[in-house]
Amino acid sequence: MKTPSNDYEALVMGLTLAITAPEGRRADEVLEIVKAVASRLSESDIMRAKRAALVALYPHTGEG
Repeated sequence: MKTPSNDYEALVMGLTLAITAPEGRRADEVLEIVKAVASRLSESDIMRAKRAALVALYPHTGEG
């Protein structure tokens, strides 16, 4: 996995990890990081990142 170059990429990566992480302490840690990164982004960037994470995991759910 590549290193994110900005907060948007970090949020997409974090959301992807949060969705796929097994429950437990590590999942909780990922969620805390996701919350911190999301707090630095606009609502529209957060929604865009959510969509990007879902499309990365489930490519057939993308628009278009």
